[in-house]
Amino acid sequence: NDYAIEAVGGSGTELENIFIRNCTFTRNAGDTVARALCYFTYADNLAMDNCIVDDGYWSGIYINYCDDIHILNNYIVDTNLYGIYLKNSTGVVFGNMITGNTSNYTFSGIYIDWSSGVLVSSNTIKNMTITSHATGINMAGATSSYNTITANVIDNLRSYEGSVKGISISGSYCIGSSNHIRNIKHFSDAPTWNNGIVVRAGSVDTLLTSNYCIDNGNLIDRGNCESGGGASPEDGNSPMIFGETNPVDSSVTWQRSNDFAYEGTYSYKLTKTVAAGNNCYLLFTDNSATNDLHGMIPGVSYKAVVQIY
Repeated sequence: NDYAIEAVGGSGTELENIFIRNCTFTRNAGDTVARALCYFTYADNLAMDNCIVDDGYWSGIYINYCDDIHILNNYIVDTNLYGIYLKNSTGVVFGNMITGNTSNYTFSGIYIDWSSGVLVSSNTIKNMTITSHATGINMAGATSSYNTITANVIDNLRSYEGSVKGISISGSYCIGSSNHIRNIKHFSDAPTWNNGIVVRAGSVDTLLTSNYCIDNGNLIDRGNCESGGGASPEDGNSPMIFGETNPVDSSVTWQRSNDFAYEGTYSYKLTKTVAAGNNCYLLFTDNSATNDLHGMIPGVSYKAVVQIY
């Protein structure tokens, strides 16, 4: 019921110059106490490099009140709440792999809390299936400031019951750049649950640049076609561009059907109700006004992929 490794100093009696390399830390299967495998507090100039951290019941690496830390090139697998938790600290989190988590709790791959001057770079967070809320890199705390999140890869982060975010930023004067975020998705396919990058209310002067977000489930609402079963045009259930409600249609019926399915059980069936030579249409938007961009950005190209039977 103890930590696999710990370094605990105090305010004014900080430990210094701790270097940990090429080690493996694994939880005893019978240990179900909510602790980190690697626990550091008031330990300055700490470096942890090229270690394996396996099966942390609470978090893999926990750091609090530590200055100038370097968490580098570690492999962190199957932790319940956090891969790396950094609080009230400064330093660098670089080149770590966090993967393979299947958790029933709220999970963050890297959690930066009440910390400033932190560089989070070139980490890979992938292949997570979480029951509750899931975030790849989560920056929180009212005093978090001047942090940089750059060149990280976040891929295949899924949740059954909570929101899913690739990167969440809360703080002042922080930068998110050149991150690659893919397959961030709640299993319900609801767009409000899926976010590539979120800047939270109250953040000040956040800079986002050159990030790449794709297949995060937030451009088409209900795109899996499993919602519905009501009267045409399936208002409130139809696949729609994010944020839109009921489709605009003319001379068609538009209803869920189990005649064909690309995945799951259903698709949506469009049936023309007027004779040949007469026009009909259906829009995946709730109005046809030419001055409504439906949440999309002028000058940006969007690609829609539709399976047609």
